[in-house]
Amino acid sequence: MVVITGALRRTVAGVARGTATAAVAAGLAAATTLTPAAAVSPLDAADAAPAISTPARPDTAPFTLVVVPDTQESVRAGTDTFTAQTTWIAANADRLDVAFVLHEGDVVNDLCDPAQWARGSAAMQVLDDADVPYAIAPGNHDLIAYAPVCEPQATVRRTDDVPFTTTFPAARFNRRTFGGSFSPDSTANTFHTFTAGGTDYLVIALQFGPRAEHLTWATRIAAEHPDHHVVVLTHDLIGPDGLLRGEPGSVSTNALPSIAGTLDGFRTWSGFIASSPNVQFTLNGHVADCDGVGAPCSDERNLVGVTGRSVATGEAGLPVYRMLANYQNVHADGAPIVGDAGFIRLLRFFPATGTVYVRTYSPTLDRYLTDSRNQFFLTDVDLSRTRHSPVTARPPTQTFTDTVDNAFRTEITAMRSVGVAGGYTDGTFRPRGTITREAAAAMVHRAAPGAQSTGPGTCAAHGVRSAYVDVPDDHPFCWAIYELSRTGRVTGNPDGTFRPSAPVRREAFAAFMFPRSGTDTLTATGFTDVATDGPLAVPVVHARAAGVINGYGDGSFLPSATITREAAAAMLARYYFPLA
Repeated sequence: MVVITGALRRTVAGVARGTATAAVAAGLAAATTLTPAAAVSPLDAADAAPAISTPARPDTAPFTLVVVPDTQESVRAGTDTFTAQTTWIAANADRLDVAFVLHEGDVVNDLCDPAQWARGSAAMQVLDDADVPYAIAPGNHDLIAYAPVCEPQATVRRTDDVPFTTTFPAARFNRRTFGGSFSPDSTANTFHTFTAGGTDYLVIALQFGPRAEHLTWATRIAAEHPDHHVVVLTHDLIGPDGLLRGEPGSVSTNALPSIAGTLDGFRTWSGFIASSPNVQFTLNGHVADCDGVGAPCSDERNLVGVTGRSVATGEAGLPVYRMLANYQNVHADGAPIVGDAGFIRLLRFFPATGTVYVRTYSPTLDRYLTDSRNQFFLTDVDLSRTRHSPVTARPPTQTFTDTVDNAFRTEITAMRSVGVAGGYTDGTFRPRGTITREAAAAMVHRAAPGAQSTGPGTCAAHGVRSAYVDVPDDHPFCWAIYELSRTGRVTGNPDGTFRPSAPVRREAFAAFMFPRSGTDTLTATGFTDVATDGPLAVPVVHARAAGVINGYGDGSFLPSATITREAAAAMLARYYFPLA
């Protein structure tokens, strides 16, 4: 049993709210035991340094899109959840490089209730004040008056976009990104542009049940921005089965658009999305039942929301990534009411490697949903400046030739996908090979949230001097080493050297990942060969408490053993990019 006191207890029990270090809060399962390294042949001279890139250039720097699903339950009940969501987004916008926020609609539940619009407006005002741009695709509850609150007769469904437009007029949207609307008298259908990761993006926000004239307009807007990657934001498109709502064969038929002239997901796809070659992503909410036909969710689904995703091919032969997320019926411990758990989607884009990492997080519960429906990678995504034809598109990412049967294949592939770890020119990863201190510093620095967008890797580029005599200012990993030294994760030697080419011990790699503190007090470490007063005992216990390491079957950790490439990749993946 490990007994933790002092600052270490505060760090482990209260891992930084909402950061990528929230592996503990995410409830990750205990890590697979890392087996000792087998003997390996010395590396060829040409491959002595693995292909780990320096931090991404600004024109391919990672960025985040935040998706806010249906907020109607919070707004109707008058809880603080919606405001907590936008407050967290604003507070973390710089750290996560948030380029844009996308609300999937149903801001309110009853469009005739001014109090609900006031609450929704106040929540979004937080983003206005923080200069974080956003778009909203109004949902059916934002546009249709339902009985019994807004209409006395259940058979009457009156449409009205005035409350939405009054609350969110054109002048309110961010002037840097707002492009225009279908009608000068309504903001129910709008478009927005932004640039992130060196690529131009166009967001087209469509109302629930768009009409034919809206699709004609959207098609024209997309065509007028041929070099933009298009994100279609709409309240209703696909169901939990990944099929288009209204598509023959889809079982998701509950609450389809029913007012004369309004179109469902199938007709929205065929009337606009499929024929627009630059549409790359679609996002929608709305669907509140897991099977799509009104049946209640199972207890399991009530804990993870209603989700769906699929990759379809447009008429130009290019992939369209379609995602559904709605958490209005989630039953979560700690949530004030059913449907008020406050989950949002974080889409982290890595343009240099064509990867999108999707996570689902609740700022109010400080909890991630880590099942495969809510946490996953999109790989081989063309995030280049201009979308390519199918012939010239990015080739699929292949697993390294020597990791096909590796126990850590998933973690290694994930680290390759996000550009944290690379392989060798012969297509291998050499999982049992060793890692130098300079390469380990680069990997840890690149995996940490926000570090990927800091520009060139030299100290000279950042206007600082190297902390070590054997790491020149123009060393490609100098900035990573400098940052890890500044935060107390690495230290040099008494003679002022860092010894960048020396191999890394297992305990030292744990220290690279977890900061040390002089106020931490240990009464036990959980390992038979790690003493409580050891110089690196605290980071080792940090790593164990975070579920990153388990040690060996005999209770040992082998702290002085050289860490292998596979073990390093596994530790980084489990902590910074945890997978279900």
